[in-house]
Amino acid sequence: MTDDRPFTVKDRRSFTPEGELREDAPEAQPAAPSREATAPPPEPAASAGGAPEATLEALFADLAAAAAFHLGLMHEEGGEGAPKVDLAAARHAISMLELLQTRTSGNRTPREDQVLERLLYELRMAWMARAQGGAA
Repeated sequence: MTDDRPFTVKDRRSFTPEGELREDAPEAQPAAPSREATAPPPEPAASAGGAPEATLEALFADLAAAAAFHLGLMHEEGGEGAPKVDLAAARHAISMLELLQTRTSGNRTPREDQVLERLLYELRMAWMARAQGGAA
């Protein structure tokens, strides 16, 4: 069975082949706001007390710093000598990041996903190097 009704094709492109805006171009429709657009961008600005703003990325960074400290990758201020390595404490901090990764799945921005993935990869590799007796 064929349908012999005529049909029309309407060109919805806003620009001509030369890149000029067409005179009869439809007005731009506002796109539905994405999760990125609705969430305020993370800012490194300090809050009222001078502490960094509380963000998910800041939480990731705090836990990663704790893991790095326990892996001996960071020294205490004024600390002398070789840093103390505590693999159990480092593993705990890494596990906390893994827990956050699981529990916040689907609720993170792409940037938060990227930061968390990178931190976990680097900390896991450093932990493995220390656990095998090497320097991270």
